[in-house]
Amino acid sequence: MDYYDILKKRATELGADLFGVAETAKLEKYLAPEIAEVAKSLPYVVSIAVRLQRKVLDTLTDGPNFIYKAHYRQANNLLDKITFQLGQFVIQNNYAAMAIPASVIVDWEKQTSHLSHRHVAQFAGIGFIGRHGLIVHPEYGAAIRLASLLTDMPVYADTPLQEDCGDCCACLAACPVEAISIAGIREFNGKACYEKLKEYQNRKGIGVMICGLCVKACKGNRNVRT
Repeated sequence: MDYYDILKKRATELGADLFGVAETAKLEKYLAPEIAEVAKSLPYVVSIAVRLQRKVLDTLTDGPNFIYKAHYRQANNLLDKITFQLGQFVIQNNYAAMAIPASVIVDWEKQTSHLSHRHVAQFAGIGFIGRHGLIVHPEYGAAIRLASLLTDMPVYADTPLQEDCGDCCACLAACPVEAISIAGIREFNGKACYEKLKEYQNRKGIGVMICGLCVKACKGNRNVRT
């Protein structure tokens, strides 16, 4: 068993549903300045995903609700636990690691984190970027949350998927501000989306910038309902 399989097995034991590896060099433009220099010594990025529960998403009607907010936080907490413990496992095997949290914004104006988890997942072969700008797993759709782990453990990179949304436009109809375009992410109206998220944040009891409607609508291009 090589290091890739060992790391994947450990990630699965910790609760990961999906696992993939990308090369750090291909993701340089998505690294925040705070970690960019150190990341040069960590040639691989492990992408970890956990699935969201469809029954929770099914409760969404006109934006985020309490159960979705709680579920979103639970998924993020689980991801942070997995990547931290996976990093400790890497260190115990005499290699270096840096766990990147699931949801920490370092630039609010640009809405960026330490590393773009969706682009890591794209390069790691977990999914493709859909019209809504989220990572889409072929079977689970956008109903996944992501975190990443930088390491110098000698694993190997996966191959990106050569798939796309095809003729599915479910997320267009689901978006309350019509921010999503059939032309894809290049025509995505990020400002409209951001303003709607701020509106949802101000809902009583929500307090975080989440929506979930396009996540609910996106079932992937293999249309497996779970």
